[in-house]
Amino acid sequence: MISLYIWCFGVDVLIRGIDEEVYARLKARASERGLKIGEALTEAIKAWLKNSPEKNEREKERDLNIATFRRMRRFLEKTTGGNGFS
Repeated sequence: MISLYIWCFGVDVLIRGIDEEVYARLKARASERGLKIGEALTEAIKAWLKNSPEKNEREKERDLNIATFRRMRRFLEKTTGGNGFS
């Protein structure tokens, strides 16, 4: 088992207990695709979460809040010409 320290998209993460063979395969596949380890892990985590059997209520509420925010932001950017929004 190995430990892996990753800085990815502004978040520092230390992951312990990664199987060495799995890490070697991840590293090789990431390299083949021109990805950094953090980018490859982010993709893997997103895929795992997407394929998880069921979201809990908190996750469902979070997704709904994000979708609502994005719709509101697009509306406000459109109606104000993007002034004041970053």
